[in-house]
Amino acid sequence: TAMVVVVALIIKRKIKYNRVFWYGLLIIYTFAIIAVNARTGIFAFAVSVGIIIFYESIVVHNIRALLIVPVMLFIGIMMISITLQNRGGQNLLDSSGRIEGYRIALDIFKDYFWVGTGFGIQNYSAITHMAIPHNLFIQYLVQFGIVGFIALLVVIVDIFHKTLKKRGVYIWALLTIFLGAMLIPDILSSHYLIVILILALCCEDPINLVC
Repeated sequence: TAMVVVVALIIKRKIKYNRVFWYGLLIIYTFAIIAVNARTGIFAFAVSVGIIIFYESIVVHNIRALLIVPVMLFIGIMMISITLQNRGGQNLLDSSGRIEGYRIALDIFKDYFWVGTGFGIQNYSAITHMAIPHNLFIQYLVQFGIVGFIALLVVIVDIFHKTLKKRGVYIWALLTIFLGAMLIPDILSSHYLIVILILALCCEDPINLVC
């Protein structure tokens, strides 16, 4: 998320320090993602940056957004290459059992259609004898049922709507988190998400954190 915010700042030119400093941060964050072999992080970062570049160049007509494309391609290729080496040649598209988990979770959802299995990882495991699905929507569809899931969607849409009105860069951090949540479990229990939500809803400029 920090890496995506830096990219957005560079594109929007909302920076008060030397560009070398910001590009240096990009390099540091790149190696941080590689160090933990974070396929989810690579996916969320790549999609978010793609959306930023599309939005800024096509919607906002900020042509300079295209200038960062070569830098992002270089960083992306480097991340994929080193991550593959660290994983011993493992396919980056390997679901690691996620697809099977999704299928089982959706089968369970049919039996708990309206109100779900209830809150809590332990409660879910006790009922299903399975780990929490690594997907935001499938997890809470099973746990909350269709009623709670629709309520959750309303809240998420409202948060993004209010954040967009701020016209700041934290909308991209929020987007990155929710993209990553498509491949990891229980994101709504994360304290980190709460911090990003506060920044996204309160602050327009991440350099000036006066909310």
